[in-house]
Amino acid sequence: MGTSPEPPGESKGNLDGLAFRFKESMSGHAAGSGVAGELRFDVEIRIDDLGRFLRLPEHEARLEGAVTFAPLGRNLPIRDGRFNLFSTDPRTGLRRMVYQFLFTGGDGQSYCLHGYKEIRDDAGLDVVEDMTRLFTNVYRGEAPGALVYIAGQLRFQLADAPNMVASMRVEGARDWIQQAAAFAAFTSFAYGALRDEYLKDLRPFYDTQYDNLVLSGRLHDQAGADLPFFLVAGVHDKGFPWGDTEIFWDVLLVAGERRYAITDRVLEGLHLDLPAGLCRYRGPLFRLDQGYSASFSGMRRRAPGLVECRVDFEIRFQTRAYDTVPFPFPLLPERLRHLSSEAGQAIRKALPGETALGIHITPHTVTVQSGTLRVEGEQPWTVDAARTSGECEHGAFRNVKEPTLLYHYLCAPDPDSRSARVEIESRTLRDERQYWAKDQFDRLLGFAVSRAACAQIRMEGGRLSVEGLPPAGKAVALRRIGTPLIEVNNDHFPTAVFQRRVVPVQDPEGRSLLALEEDMSLLRLEAVNSTRSVTVASIHGGDKLAALDRVLDETGFDSLVRAKQQAAGRTPAEFPVAIKPNFMFAYDKRDISTYTDPELVHHLVRRLRSLGFEKIRVVEAQSTYGEFFDKR
Repeated sequence: MGTSPEPPGESKGNLDGLAFRFKESMSGHAAGSGVAGELRFDVEIRIDDLGRFLRLPEHEARLEGAVTFAPLGRNLPIRDGRFNLFSTDPRTGLRRMVYQFLFTGGDGQSYCLHGYKEIRDDAGLDVVEDMTRLFTNVYRGEAPGALVYIAGQLRFQLADAPNMVASMRVEGARDWIQQAAAFAAFTSFAYGALRDEYLKDLRPFYDTQYDNLVLSGRLHDQAGADLPFFLVAGVHDKGFPWGDTEIFWDVLLVAGERRYAITDRVLEGLHLDLPAGLCRYRGPLFRLDQGYSASFSGMRRRAPGLVECRVDFEIRFQTRAYDTVPFPFPLLPERLRHLSSEAGQAIRKALPGETALGIHITPHTVTVQSGTLRVEGEQPWTVDAARTSGECEHGAFRNVKEPTLLYHYLCAPDPDSRSARVEIESRTLRDERQYWAKDQFDRLLGFAVSRAACAQIRMEGGRLSVEGLPPAGKAVALRRIGTPLIEVNNDHFPTAVFQRRVVPVQDPEGRSLLALEEDMSLLRLEAVNSTRSVTVASIHGGDKLAALDRVLDETGFDSLVRAKQQAAGRTPAEFPVAIKPNFMFAYDKRDISTYTDPELVHHLVRRLRSLGFEKIRVVEAQSTYGEFFDKR
């Protein structure tokens, strides 16, 4: 299928450039060392660009007005005020409403007010309490963290709600239709954030979004050195990709032989605005000095092999936007006629939507205008715009929470041809296989999802094409070659480990490229219901058989077996040896965590035979899985 792209440049939405403003007042008792009284502020919150406000995750607006606290004065003008609506706290992942501004007291001293409302669903109906209570500190100085002057809880009075709504204004709309759209968009955003928190246990659906930028090209420094680079920056909203409660932002960079990465719930120094063509990051980044893999938890504890350094990136680019590519899940109604009545009713109940559910990707090709990467300890690198290109996209996941959506994604830009290829494969996780009916439902739904949401997107020569993925075994899709250059494991998710990698691939034309890969691992390595630490020794390597031999050599395996054989008074040919692998809990070849690799078992058998042992048996025991699965 082909679509005509927009002309190069910034792709603007219908709400970009519109201003939105409303008034709010809050008051309450505050006290500190030797002072106390009512603290009140009356402000106007002004969103200068509604489209940008809704699009960027900070959701930041200006705050203007006056503050009153009797010991300091009345109606003191506010300066440098900012308001963040439902931004995410990087420590906890919870949404917050943040109010912050400076003012000068009657004593001539500068003060900073910082307050927040925490949006968290606790026991009982607490949405009104959370939305009207502001935890507030006033600092003596111009930044939070200085000496606290007073603290208290301010309240928004529900009786003032009609006045706040009446104060809402849209400025810059060309007609009443655009004005109505602005009101609807702001209301929908606010309601959606509250709904997703306070009704999350009642809603079977989730709706989440992400922005992603992938660049591939060349860098050069002041000394004239030239090296390849691959940069990934992503901002993923709460609920991505499974509808649970977590979130992550990340930056991945390969620069020649150097590898850097960071992932966190929120990277406060990351500013990614795709329509405006700007990617800026100022903050920490970890250099991977040991291997290619890192994790969210490892970065939090500053694991060995991760060297923290400060960076300052700024890249400006133009985008060429294409029509949104939908991967809807509406194949189900057609297929339901062929299912049993019971299964059909179950799927209809789980997926009532005809058009909304699915994965929706708006792809762009990226042309770099300028860029500088500054990494602590390195000479500044300049992006060679003529030899760099990329792909960016805004995506939305709209799905049911159960069963869990699994998917695999690859994005490979080709700077030589100024093209890009994206591949996506989807299915569902069959995670409760002990329940036959549930497992069959997951299987049927997974089949429908895989047929609906598996495709390859090609952007080349100003045109976009979407085709189905080839059948398994057909070498016409992106093929991974070699080991990853970077792998970042987001292991803070309760559902599974979400992985982002930079990997070498080969495209159907035989060209070697670097690609962003997204995958997920069901293998959880953290302790369950325990705070104890366990030391585990592991041997890594590309050759698993050589790794096994190394384990056997370093543990003295051959000598141990011979000692047992000699103690039994038998020859090697007479001495029985039993090998106990795990395979009775295997249910799917794709989940390798549940069984022992058969090739390793074969290799161990060959090694024992080379020592003269002939009576070798592979043994396993029955398990409860045998009650639910046959023909395994």
